[in-house]
Order: sequence, then structure tokens, then C-alpha cells
Amino acid sequence: MRERMEKHGIKDFPAEKKVYDWFLNVETNAWQGWFETIPEFSIDTKTSYAEIVVPTQDSIRMKYLMKILI
Repeated sequence: MRERMEKHGIKDFPAEKKVYDWFLNVETNAWQGWFETIPEFSIDTKTSYAEIVVPTQDSIRMKYLMKILI
């Protein structure tokens, strides 16, 4: 994937981590990590255990994809 991007003139792709750890932020036209897209995570002490959803890199990616597809 990195070789194809370079072949098509995309040279500023981050070299660290995996290709799937990044996405192109179209507003800033820059590569951004998935965790940079969400606010700091905290759990309200009144929340029941069954209602807690901890954001992971996979859940953030899936939420993003669902949002742009819908």
C-alpha cells in the first residue's frame, strides 16, 4: 500500500505504525491517527457496567466508516 501511494505521488504518508492506523483528514488534508479523532475518554461513576463502551482503534474506524456510508 505504501509503495502504491508513493507511486501516485502521496509522499507524506507516516512511516511508523501500520497503514490502517491512519486516515486522511479531508478537512486538514493531513494524515491523522484514529485516536486523535475522539475526545479524552472517561467513565462516569454512575454508569452501569453494561453501558460502558470503551473506544478502541477498531471501534473508532468502524464508527467512521458507518458514518460516511450512511
